[in-house]
Amino acid sequence: MKFLVIKKKEYETYYSSLLKCSILESIGEIKILSPELKPLPKVYIKCFCKDKNGNIQFYKDGFTDLRGKFNYVTLNSDLINKVKKFSILIMSKEYGSLIKKCKPPKMIKGKNNESSYEQFKNYRQEVKNRFLNNKQNMISNQNQEDYHPPAMISKMLDFIK
Repeated sequence: MKFLVIKKKEYETYYSSLLKCSILESIGEIKILSPELKPLPKVYIKCFCKDKNGNIQFYKDGFTDLRGKFNYVTLNSDLINKVKKFSILIMSKEYGSLIKKCKPPKMIKGKNNESSYEQFKNYRQEVKNRFLNNKQNMISNQNQEDYHPPAMISKMLDFIK
């Protein structure tokens, strides 16, 4: 038996960072938390995209909101239709920097496997409505006085807002 072994070296850059990062690819949202798991507002985020032709270009930048969230997908153009993947730079003066990679949301793909801003808005609203309907059903099935939502439901609601 012969085995052919190809040596492959991979390098990964290490960034000194205390940031906790959660990416919701299904809706194109990133949430940044401190080491104490508190949302971090005013964290700078810069997104680049690689299109289907292999070209890399600037896509969007901005700061996280008071909930520590940033929507990296939505633009007022159809550039999302051409995106193959994203590279996201996250920079905080206090907690360091990170680079994350992710794909565009799959659930908002339309005809010819393309995304559109309108489909994204509809999908996001549909997810939010489903969650709120489930929450209302849970409340109506229990006594209003004894109902205390579990911490997990509260956290999920934060992601949808």
